[in-house]
Amino acid sequence: MTLSNKTRLRKRMMTRRNSVSPEEYHRTNQQVCDHVAMHPAFVNAHVVGSYMAHNNEINPAALTSAFLNKTWAFPRVEPTHTLTFVTHHPHQALNKNRYGILEPSGDETIALESIDVLLMPLLAFDQRGHRLGFGAGYYDRSLANNSKHPFLIGLAYTWQEVAQIPNDPWDITLDDVVRI
Repeated sequence: MTLSNKTRLRKRMMTRRNSVSPEEYHRTNQQVCDHVAMHPAFVNAHVVGSYMAHNNEINPAALTSAFLNKTWAFPRVEPTHTLTFVTHHPHQALNKNRYGILEPSGDETIALESIDVLLMPLLAFDQRGHRLGFGAGYYDRSLANNSKHPFLIGLAYTWQEVAQIPNDPWDITLDDVVRI
């Protein structure tokens, strides 16, 4: 797939995601969170990395509130074009980053190697576990810099599955995708 094909796929998926009705959004979020809550990797995890949903992404926020016994870490975008994971508790202050995405405001970081499960947003995925993000490579760069990485779970609408997303040598493959 050429860059222009990836660009077209990203645009198509963003357009589709932006057209999700409020009913579909809430129903799908609840069902995905219910399935994640029963996922063996999540059940056994002590430290969970997650994200702040943006523009109709599947929103894992209900899990953060429901599983206060877990340590939660959320990404903060760094000037080095990588992610630093910062602990976050419900009701803590958040700041918008340069992309308009909420990030934790705290200073307590968690090494990526210490995260057991990482919930990841995506625009598209395939059966091989390849993920299409926004193209900036933050997750891939961050995960590639670590000798051990968490169990990676993509969260998706079923319609985000495509036949094939080509991968580059630096792309990190998902271990599982929870989709409804």
